[in-house]
Amino acid sequence: MPEWIDVKTAARRLDIAERTVRDRIRKGKLIAKKEGNHWLVDAASIGNIGGNETAMPAAESAITGNDMITIPLDRYEGLLTKLGQMQAENESYRLALEAHEEKRGWWKRIFRKR
Repeated sequence: MPEWIDVKTAARRLDIAERTVRDRIRKGKLIAKKEGNHWLVDAASIGNIGGNETAMPAAESAITGNDMITIPLDRYEGLLTKLGQMQAENESYRLALEAHEEKRGWWKRIFRKR
């Protein structure tokens, strides 16, 4: 079972700034999860990290033994936001097209005249 520590503790153990810890989380160099507004770092990943090394080998970076995805949460949330915006835009285009179709005369709708 992984030991989860807060960003401040991780920064002290690595002797780096808290901002650098968050940057390494974002880049996937540290294994972390977000609970509420706080990041929790896997203490074992701190022991594995050195200069520019990643926390896990590339082949294992997608899913760990606990089926935990290591994609940065802020990137995931950003993609979900963009997906929602695109779905809303698509819906507005669909409604505009339907409104345009309703305004055309019945003979144009039937015979597809523009």
